[in-house]
Amino acid sequence: MIDSTRGDSRDVLAPTTGPRRSIGLVVVAVFLALAQVAGVLATVWLLLPDRAPTLTYDGSNIVDPARVLRIDEATTKTLIAKRHGVSGKDVRCYYAIPVTPRSGHSPTDVDAWVFCGPASFPDGAPGQAYLRFELAGRPEGGRVALTSTPPSTLSLEHPSNLIRLVRPDGHHTNGDASGLVLPTAPAAAPNSINFVSQTQPTPKSLGSVSSPSSVQMLADGGGVLTVTSAGLVPRFGFQDTARSAPAGQKIYAAELTTETPLAAPMTAGISINGAVPFPIEIPSSFSGALAVVVPANARSVDLVVTGFDVDQRLSLVNGRAGKGNIAFLTRPTTHATLAVEHELPADYGDGVLHMLRVTASEAEVFWFSDDELAHPFHPNQTLLSVQLTYHEVGSETTFGFDAGNLTLTPTGGTPIRALNIADGRVETGRLVNVFVVPANYSTGMLTIGSSDDAYGVRIPQPYSFAVNFPR
Repeated sequence: MIDSTRGDSRDVLAPTTGPRRSIGLVVVAVFLALAQVAGVLATVWLLLPDRAPTLTYDGSNIVDPARVLRIDEATTKTLIAKRHGVSGKDVRCYYAIPVTPRSGHSPTDVDAWVFCGPASFPDGAPGQAYLRFELAGRPEGGRVALTSTPPSTLSLEHPSNLIRLVRPDGHHTNGDASGLVLPTAPAAAPNSINFVSQTQPTPKSLGSVSSPSSVQMLADGGGVLTVTSAGLVPRFGFQDTARSAPAGQKIYAAELTTETPLAAPMTAGISINGAVPFPIEIPSSFSGALAVVVPANARSVDLVVTGFDVDQRLSLVNGRAGKGNIAFLTRPTTHATLAVEHELPADYGDGVLHMLRVTASEAEVFWFSDDELAHPFHPNQTLLSVQLTYHEVGSETTFGFDAGNLTLTPTGGTPIRALNIADGRVETGRLVNVFVVPANYSTGMLTIGSSDDAYGVRIPQPYSFAVNFPR
């Protein structure tokens, strides 16, 4: 007997098993496709800028927050072009929002700065590539309108990790400047003379090539030029004023200062290969570097100052002073303290001996007297004066000795008569007594003796005392 029920069951169940399996495979495939699409969307989402952030200033909405950034970006690009800078692929400006909101401020409040970059200028530092603009706000229709002030210097920085750099369009940055190459200084003008704040590196100190460690030169009128270093340098200036040696040229420099009593420029010159000096004017009260760009085959480059009929030279090549320079300027000391008090008899020509009390308190050496317009004839000499007075015992009226009463004998030398450099220039009777001595004078004896001059006195018993300068 045939079991119709079982046979029907086989017939009914067999066809339904295949289709159910196919539907399951389709569902799995759909899920896999959706997962792939989700992954692509997630990747695209990560590559897109953040949604436009809410930006406020002191709790108020900002009028057109992108406007300030557009202006600052244009300013930054102009600075880069005009001041020998380089930039990254895309220069942008960003608001700064503190990671931790400031006390009393909204988390959406921007800080008081805008950062623009990446950029770099000569003398920049790796990793520091953003200029900082200062923000200011003013009320406008219930909101705040922002303005910014460009930086006064090309001081670049790396924004702090305590702030987030954001833009109204959602772009952001962490201040990374990797790959940004520091620019080199552009070439200086050939055969030029430049007064700058500094050179890089500093020329070799004169202490290693010359003694003493600085060289001074004296200009007419009493101006003093002091050079502390000189030599060959690869470049001069700083940041946008930096310049390097042009092709076929080299740079010699000297660090110097000037002191000019009349606040006027100091006249000097540059001599190349011994030629007639090219005249230059060194600014009054200047402190910095003189950089001279010369042909690469230049053998000598001298700084020349003419003062009091003496040509004074300093080699910018090796830092050595000229042999004919004013030797007084190399003295280690120019003042000496004296403690002389002595009584001696004197005859005024009236046949009566008068007792004089002599006082000497100070001695000084100098090259020229501004009041008397006097200076030595030879650069290896200098002038020496002694603060020397006398008064009669019992009287308070003070006098000075006539030049004829005084001689000075350097140790190991011969007597030198005093000169009154006031004679013929001021009223009769004024005394400015000096001795013309070797520039390296250090010790000697001053003698007060008799004089045959009209204003001199006779000293029956000459008196001598030491005039010694510390070494």
